[in-house]
Formats: sequence, C-alpha cells, structure tokens
Amino acid sequence: MIDQWPASAPELAGKPSGSTPPQAPFTRAQAGCAERGTGEGYREAIAAHRATWARQQYTNLRVHQMVRAYMQTYPELNIRMTHCANNYGPYQLPEKLIPLAVTNLLRGRKVPVYRDGLQSRDWLHVTDHCAAVHRVLHAELGPTPPQAATDPALLPIFDISARHEVTNLDMVHRVVAALGLDPAEWIEHIPDRPNHDRRYLIKPEKAETRLGRRPVHDFDSALAETVGWYVEHRAWWERILEEKGELGVD
Repeated sequence: MIDQWPASAPELAGKPSGSTPPQAPFTRAQAGCAERGTGEGYREAIAAHRATWARQQYTNLRVHQMVRAYMQTYPELNIRMTHCANNYGPYQLPEKLIPLAVTNLLRGRKVPVYRDGLQSRDWLHVTDHCAAVHRVLHAELGPTPPQAATDPALLPIFDISARHEVTNLDMVHRVVAALGLDPAEWIEHIPDRPNHDRRYLIKPEKAETRLGRRPVHDFDSALAETVGWYVEHRAWWERILEEKGELGVD
C-alpha cells in the first residue's frame, strides 16, 4: 500500500502511517519482497518467488512498479520510496509477533509459532525507522536522471534496516525469557500459514552510504524496553482486544 508520512521525526515516532500528509510529496511503498535490494538481484528475487507469493505481495509489487514509473515519468513530483525491515517497538497491534507474545503470556496463554519457527526476519526499532524516513524526506537528492529508466539503482529508493536478523523462534524465546518464564512450557508450534516466506532480508547499503543513516538502538536493550512497554500499558492493548476481538498471529 502507499502511505503518506508526517513531515518531522517527532511526529513519526511510534505512530502508524496515515497521519498528516507533508506539504512536499513523499510516498512510501512497501513491496514485501524476500531478500530484496533496490538494484542488482531485484528482478531475480521476483522471478524466484513469483510462484509462491501471496496475493498481498503481488499487490504490493504492482504498487511498487507504479510508483517507480511515476518517479521516472514525472520527476518534478519529487517522489521517494523506502522499504523497511520488520519493525518493533511500542503501539504495535497485538497481532504482530512481539506484542502478541507478550499479551498472550500476560494472560496465561502460550505463544504460537509457525512450524519450526525458523522463519528469519530483519528487525528494526520503529524510531530508527522513523528517523530514517525523515532523513530520506529531507535529503538533497537532486532530480532523477534519465538513466534510471534502465538502472533502478539510480531511483530515490532506499532500504532501511538495522542489519539484525533473528528467527521467529529465537525472538519468542527472548520475549518469554524477558518475562521470567520457561520457553519450553510457553511456546506451542502450529501449522504453517500458506505462502509463508522463509526469510526476509533488507539490504541497507544505499541508505547508509548516500544518507549516512544508521540505527542507534541496541537490539537487546530495545527489545527489553519494548516488552516492558506492553507490560506497563496493559490497558492500551486490552482495549484493542476488547474492540477487535482476539487477533491471530500475523
């Protein structure tokens, strides 16, 4: 989907997309590709996974290609795009892995893990993501060159990552342990969902070299703070569950 982002990092921090649009156009499209970068290997990744991609991923891919076409055809629109790794932090719906694990455990429920739990994800703290989006929005990038029509690496597209890859099973083990519980007693393996990608990996070299932006959060301490946030803000997620009903793991 395409989201409109607020214009400043403080407004972005910890909040979902869909807030106040900025005055200068900025478009973010998340294509959900597995092991995808913005340049070399992009087409190969699409071809390799096309047979098993879910409908949502096809939709995201079409949006991605549409935005790229606008970048090249209407450079005066100043469109910029980012792809991000899996986010974690406060204010995340309890259908997502970390808050689902915490909220289940706090209610005396086991944490469901798909199949063997070895699906691997690249994790990024939400405020690091917001700061990177803010940097992309305000960077002096210059016009999109005509050569971008055949070299997509020249397009203003940036992958944002903390370069921290963790399996789902390891992540759940960490959350269970952070709450002082025994993972052997509080994790249950369930059948895998259809078209479940084994690995997501974002390649952030372009953002790091051109924008000079790297995450500042230490993963272990930030994860502990995140778990603590859901413990301390039980009323917030209980109200969501009351309004929406039980949310299955996404």
